[in-house]
Amino acid sequence: MAVNDQTPDEDGIQSSNDELSIFGLFATNSGRASKGYLIEVEINGESINMEVDTAADFSIMGRDTYIKRFKSFPLQNTDVNLKTYPNETLRTCGQMLCKIV
Repeated sequence: MAVNDQTPDEDGIQSSNDELSIFGLFATNSGRASKGYLIEVEINGESINMEVDTAADFSIMGRDTYIKRFKSFPLQNTDVNLKTYPNETLRTCGQMLCKIV
């Protein structure tokens, strides 16, 4: 799970492969209700709602969520590069290896 350094409104969850191991993310912040499918999952023993994206290569969370709920789990360096739908680089803080139920 990658932890990004963007504000929660800018978090994307949909990704797709690229030959250069760069993953595209798409985010909407239109203010209307999401049409995504939300489920409750347990990440390292902490219950949290996540949007399901069966085509995503990675799941990401905002830095604020990581700090509030998961800071006891250290981030590891990652060489994964994420890009938003308009091809802007999404800066990540690192990756958290986790158990998801």
